[in-house]
Amino acid sequence: VKERVCTGILLEIIAGDASPLYEELINEGLINDEFSFEYFTGTGYSAVIFEGESHNPKKVAEKIKREIERLKTDGINKKLFSAVRCGMYGNAIRVFNSVEGIAMQFVDCAANGSGLFDEIKYLKSVTAEDVYKRLNLLENDKTVLSVINPKE
Repeated sequence: VKERVCTGILLEIIAGDASPLYEELINEGLINDEFSFEYFTGTGYSAVIFEGESHNPKKVAEKIKREIERLKTDGINKKLFSAVRCGMYGNAIRVFNSVEGIAMQFVDCAANGSGLFDEIKYLKSVTAEDVYKRLNLLENDKTVLSVINPKE
């Protein structure tokens, strides 16, 4: 659970709506507001996916790689880390406002072998250093760019 929480925070720092990279990509017209990312994992595998529409996906991929390398060199901005962590904490609490949200949490807990409040516990205690350590997951030699072009 801690690994998922740290990776979720890291992805928000890299390319979430509040990140400098997201603002740059939007301002340059390289992505639209459908741009997203996810981290999925299971027994023996994990993957990070950045996805969306772009007229220049290679440039977007290069900018994402550059941002990851910058974070490895410069470290995690503490102010952005705090804002992202607080936002994710609020979202985790908000799930408990609906029966459907609670049911989905139970399903997720059963699938992952975790407790109902584990995510909240880690969101309260995780540090920027914990998140920085997850950067090792994102190595350039393990990346793939997949592009689906529209049929002419």
